[in-house]
Amino acid sequence: KPIPKQVDDVSFTINNIYRYRPDLLAYDLYGDSSLWWVFRARNPNVIEDPIFDFSAGVTIMIPKKETLVKCCRLLIDKGFDNALSAIFNELESYCINLPNDID
Repeated sequence: KPIPKQVDDVSFTINNIYRYRPDLLAYDLYGDSSLWWVFRARNPNVIEDPIFDFSAGVTIMIPKKETLVKCCRLLIDKGFDNALSAIFNELESYCINLPNDID
């Protein structure tokens, strides 16, 4: 399921450093390479193949860590998978100044 657009999403043009390596970009941005799927989920019309569509020159929208935490918290509150809870805990540990109430 796509990650919803947010006003504070950042436009990023993939360069040769991250070409075919969404895991490296996830690590550099979020501190966790296993969050590579975020780029596909936020850009489903641009990235169908999470590796080969992640090529130099492609511009994607990148959600902030706080947005990911909000999405995970909402899904957990709705009773989704326990694995999501682990992802949420990992993301939350990287977020600074997380708002107390996320609607």
